[in-house]
Amino acid sequence: MSSSSENGGKKKKAEEEAAKVPFLKLFSFADRWDCVLMAVGSLGACAHGASVPVFFIFFGKLINIIGLAYLFPTTVSGRVAKVRTT
Repeated sequence: MSSSSENGGKKKKAEEEAAKVPFLKLFSFADRWDCVLMAVGSLGACAHGASVPVFFIFFGKLINIIGLAYLFPTTVSGRVAKVRTT
């Protein structure tokens, strides 16, 4: 009984090894349209990744102005409008 389970394990291992493909081989069947879609997706991912630090900078400036508004409410309202529109 143990020999049949060993054979089954060897077959699965052989199938896994046969399924491995080199990285560049994945792109060997890509046509021009696939390359365009990959480029657009990569640019979109870069834009999405860059938006988080920009949001943190904007949010940090807004929180600083709100903190000043608590201390000096009459002098800060123009600065809040300036950050809100940029």
